[in-house]
Amino acid sequence: TTDPVEIVVTNASNPATEQALAALGTRLAGDPRFGEGEIRRSADGTVAVLSVPVQGDPSDENAVAAVKELRSDVVPETFAGTSAEVLVGGTPSEDIDYFSSVIDPAPYVIGLVLLLTFVLLTVVFRSVVVGATAVILNLLSVGAAVPATSAEPFPAGPPAAPVTAEHRYRLSAAIRPLLFWIGKSNVGGA
Repeated sequence: TTDPVEIVVTNASNPATEQALAALGTRLAGDPRFGEGEIRRSADGTVAVLSVPVQGDPSDENAVAAVKELRSDVVPETFAGTSAEVLVGGTPSEDIDYFSSVIDPAPYVIGLVLLLTFVLLTVVFRSVVVGATAVILNLLSVGAAVPATSAEPFPAGPPAAPVTAEHRYRLSAAIRPLLFWIGKSNVGGA
């Protein structure tokens, strides 16, 4: 892949940290989910970055699972006993963080918006039917739009154009949080 995992290590001039960083590079090179890494250092040597390619699409389930394991198990285990701060970044990490920040609070946001839509329309029009209808139509419009953003546009394979799975995935991931807002504004919400 062209989107490697970037592992940033502080206090990299410490011998224990250097040893742990080299061990991590060796361990990931032997892992079939990753590839041979490259270590770059800052001018003063206190910060190092290990760039390790992830096999396959960086947004793929396997790549995401590999990076989650790297963050939660491999890095803490490898750098235990060192004074280094280790951060795992790169495209797969960005995807993990993005979905965590958008998907985790989504039910609460959707519930709050539906409740406010219902209450405001019920108060303004003095009709429970109008508020309930707006909520139902809002849910139906979003429910109809979500499958369209995640459908395979070319089931027989991509054309000779530069449309890739990565671009489609990123586009649909960025659009989905907006669907609820767009649907709400079209159905009469605030």
